[in-house]
Amino acid sequence: MKHLQKFPVEHVLPLIGWPRKVKIKIPLGDIKTSVSSQRMLTYKYDGITCRYCGIKGRFFALEKNGKKFNLNLYGYDEHNHEVMLTSDHIIPKSKGGSFYYWNRRCLCSKCNSKRGNEFLWEQMNFFRTNYHSFQF
Repeated sequence: MKHLQKFPVEHVLPLIGWPRKVKIKIPLGDIKTSVSSQRMLTYKYDGITCRYCGIKGRFFALEKNGKKFNLNLYGYDEHNHEVMLTSDHIIPKSKGGSFYYWNRRCLCSKCNSKRGNEFLWEQMNFFRTNYHSFQF
C-alpha cells in the first residue's frame, strides 16, 4: 500500500486507546482513523518489536484501504527494507483464542506468515509471565 503520510511512533503511541478516533490533517484534507482497535492496543501494551526476530517499529504510515484509512506500523529489516508489523493471535482464533489484545503480540509480517496457524504450548510462557504487566 502507498503511504499517504508517515508519523513517528512516539507521536502515535500516546494517542492509542482514547479517543476512539483521531482527526489527522493531511494534504488531501482531514481524515478520521481509529487508534483504539485491538490491533493498536496490542502495540501499546505488548510493544512495537517483533517477538521472534526483533524488528522494531519505527513509524506509523497512514494508508487507504478501499474507503477506510488505517495507521499501520512499519520497521526496517537488516537490508533496510520496510516490513509491516502485525498483531498476531497467541492462541489462534481458529483454535478458540480470544479476539482481544491480551491474546495478541507484535510480530512482523514475515514471522507471522512463517508461524501460520500453529500453536505451541511453549509460546504461552511469555503470556503467563507477563500477564500481570497488562493494564486493564
